[in-house]
Amino acid sequence: SFEERPARTVDECAPHPDSPGVTWIHIDGAGSPEVVARIGEVFNVHALLLEDILTVERPKLEDFEEYLYIVLNAFPDLRPREEIEPDQVSIILGPSYVISIQDRPSPVFDSVRLRLRNARGRIRRMGADYLAYSLVDAVVDGYFTVAEVVGDEIEQIETELMESPGPDVMRRLQHLRRKIGVRAVVLVGGFGTRLRPLTLDTPKQMLPVGPVTMFERVIARLGACGVDEAVVSLGFQPDRFVDAFPSGECAGVRLH
Repeated sequence: SFEERPARTVDECAPHPDSPGVTWIHIDGAGSPEVVARIGEVFNVHALLLEDILTVERPKLEDFEEYLYIVLNAFPDLRPREEIEPDQVSIILGPSYVISIQDRPSPVFDSVRLRLRNARGRIRRMGADYLAYSLVDAVVDGYFTVAEVVGDEIEQIETELMESPGPDVMRRLQHLRRKIGVRAVVLVGGFGTRLRPLTLDTPKQMLPVGPVTMFERVIARLGACGVDEAVVSLGFQPDRFVDAFPSGECAGVRLH
C-alpha cells in the first residue's frame, strides 16, 4: 500500500516499529533549528550531523553505522544566462526510513514522487536503500541539464569570438568561468622516497623551492589558470598541510 500526506510535526513522521514498509520524510527548506533538533531526537541522529544540515557542506557520504548521511548539490531547471546556484540536499538513510532535506522547494524529486504514486518500476517493492538511490539518481540527472545549458553558452561565445571578438565577449567568458567554477584534485599522499633523507620527516610537496614550498607553487599556478577550489588528497603526514593552511586557503584557492 502507499500513503502520501503532509505532516505538521516530526513526531507524525516517525515510522511505526512494527510497520514493514518504508517511510520517506521530505522537508522543503533547511528547516528551523527546532525542527532539525527534533529529527535528531526522534531518529537518534548524531548532533554533528544535525549541524551539517543547517550549514553549507560540500558533497560527501558518512557512515554512522546505524544510518548513512549523504550531502549533494542539486540544481534547479536552468535557462540560458541564469546563475548556477546549487541547493544543498541532505539525505539520511536508515533501516526503514529516508529523510531528505532541501535548502528550498524545487522539483528535483518530482520524478520519484510520480513513480511512487503510479507504482512505476520497482521503487514501491524495494527497501529504503533503493529509495535513497532513486533520490541521488534524480539529483545527478539534473547535472545533465546544467551541462547542456553551459555547453550551449560556450558554443555561442566561441562563435562570437570568431566572428566579432571584443571586450564584451571576453567579459561574458570570464563570467561563465566564475559561474561554473573550476576545481582540481591535488595528490600529495606520497612518501617521496627518492628524495630521502629530505623527506624522512617532511612531505615532498612541503619542501621549499626558493622562498615558498612546492605545494604553494602548484596551488598558485592552478589559481593563475582559473582554478577556484582544490581537493587535496593527503597521506604522509597530513597534519603538515592542515597546520600550514589553517584558513583552508592558499594563493586564493580554497582547499578541501
